[in-house]
Amino acid sequence: MFSSNITLHNLISMFLCRKRFIAILVFFFLQIFYLNGQNISLRLRVVSGGNISYIFNSLTKYQTGITYEDWTRLQIFFNDTTNAGDPSPSTTGWELKVRAIQNGIMSDGGNPNLDTELIEIRPKITAGGNSTNVNLTNINLTNGFQTIVEGDGNQIILEEVFISYDCGVDPSPKILNNPPDFYYVGFEFKISARP
Repeated sequence: MFSSNITLHNLISMFLCRKRFIAILVFFFLQIFYLNGQNISLRLRVVSGGNISYIFNSLTKYQTGITYEDWTRLQIFFNDTTNAGDPSPSTTGWELKVRAIQNGIMSDGGNPNLDTELIEIRPKITAGGNSTNVNLTNINLTNGFQTIVEGDGNQIILEEVFISYDCGVDPSPKILNNPPDFYYVGFEFKISARP
């Protein structure tokens, strides 16, 4: 047999538990109305080719430079919509920029830094992307952001960009007559919406 005190206690506990559950549910339900989403989605992913090592170990390499063709592969995703999911008129497309993180190609052994412009960056885009128009620009690296790829369109854009690197290839800056050392520089790629 059940005691009436135990049954009454169980009923009161269940009621209070449900009351707490409902209060918590109402609190979370009201919080949903304060959430905001971001309409512009940008994603830049390094698929391959994160590090580049230039090893100048012959006179020919000092004189002609070193090229790494299609070394870095980047994947770009861009989507700009309104709150209703329609294409947004606020942007016309996207742009990929690059810069050197340091002010020069840094020496590990105390020698003077080399000019970042020794490195030329050449982008190439694969066929099959869905931007309506793409502009590519070859640049010599500096520590300020420079646009290397621009694409038109703002609805579910997916592109693959290959980056080639030349060091000491440009006729004016050469590696020859610089002190031997281990030099390094970091790159920063940035994708942004174009107004």
